[in-house]
Amino acid sequence: MDMMDNYWTKRSEVKLYVRRVLVAEKFEDLLPRYLNFVRGVVDSDDLPLNVSREQLQQNKIMKVITKKLVRKVLELLKKLAKDEGDDEEDDEEAEEGAEKKEKKEKTSGEETPYEKFYKEFGKNLKMGCYEDDSNRSKISKLLRYTTTKSEGKEYSLDKYLDNMPEKQESIYYVSGESLDIIEKLPNLQIFRKKDIEVLLLTDHLDEPCIQKLADYEGKKFVSVQKADVKFDESEEEIKRYNKMKDMYKPLTDWWKEQLTTLTDSGAMKSSGVKIDGVSLSKRLVNSPCVVVTSQFGYSAHQEKIMRAQAFQNKDQIQMMAGRKTLEINGNHPVVFDLLQKVKDSKDDAKAKNTAETLFQTAMIESGYEISDPSDLASRVYKLMSMQLGVDPDEPVKEIELPEEEEAAEEETEETETEEEATEEESTEEESEEKEDAAEKKEEEL
Repeated sequence: MDMMDNYWTKRSEVKLYVRRVLVAEKFEDLLPRYLNFVRGVVDSDDLPLNVSREQLQQNKIMKVITKKLVRKVLELLKKLAKDEGDDEEDDEEAEEGAEKKEKKEKTSGEETPYEKFYKEFGKNLKMGCYEDDSNRSKISKLLRYTTTKSEGKEYSLDKYLDNMPEKQESIYYVSGESLDIIEKLPNLQIFRKKDIEVLLLTDHLDEPCIQKLADYEGKKFVSVQKADVKFDESEEEIKRYNKMKDMYKPLTDWWKEQLTTLTDSGAMKSSGVKIDGVSLSKRLVNSPCVVVTSQFGYSAHQEKIMRAQAFQNKDQIQMMAGRKTLEINGNHPVVFDLLQKVKDSKDDAKAKNTAETLFQTAMIESGYEISDPSDLASRVYKLMSMQLGVDPDEPVKEIELPEEEEAAEEETEETETEEEATEEESTEEESEEKEDAAEKKEEEL
């Protein structure tokens, strides 16, 4: 149960024998850290018995044994993973094929052996992908991910490539705390519209692992939360985008100035957010805007993980967080209305307030933190007041209580006395009935 808690200190549980003589109960260098769940015995005839354990660690034969052990373990896992999905590929006799189909039908609702294994030891494979440079390509074949088309199930990167259209040149991924939160992110809107599959990363080890991989079978990994996402576009789409970009240039330049003052000297001064610019978005369909980070900056999920560290350094986090870009949806009515207001007057207070509120809301929706939530809360309260027809600048006063409360109290007292009187009358009637019944019995006797 404490396997990952003691990951950095726990040794491998493999015993080392030389010609049936025990040399070490737990030999540290036989297996790398990420395979510390493997148990077994190694018996060698080639290792010298007359040397100390320290010299034994530097022996060339030990390196060969370690390489072979890692290779054997990964081959076993590869075979286990192959057995779960490659039964249909085996061209054997018809009877054996029918038996396999029957077995599949029986166990369709159950977890396969590899699924059970991956649920328990998937984190170890991700750490191995991050640490082991020589076996990274082998381990990447064993990784499993949920996607926007997998309907909650996990499958391999090879299956993702099989489902990928020919024109697609990258493997897209997005990270977050849970599947429910990730699927609602505005970054995914254009991918759903274009029917492009995206990997959904919920484990905190997923993103560093994929960044170490960099590419898979020649296809580069691209985060949909970064600013450098590119799509296949037709000539008409490119022309339309360029025209819209020129039309919205007054708004994007004005908006960048407003956000620079907000983050440098305004309410978000202590957040450490730096604005790279405001641009017209290609990835938005329904949302008015979204916040993305630079190519080499932390994603929102990585920032949260770094901030949660006990010994985190705020200056280092701010330096590695990357500059933020606000992407706006030119087809959204709110953004179009804002453009008209800015064209009429750049000093419009309502336009400025709307621009800052949209940015802070987009920061939260994209998964980033804002340093002063009270500033956004006060903006929301004002908007609610205006929606209800109440003056947002009206001061708070004590409300005068109505005088009818005394009369209401008197009415309640009267009703209580009436109820008590009715209860007394009912008890008197019951006692009289009992006395009449007793008198009748005496007369009969």
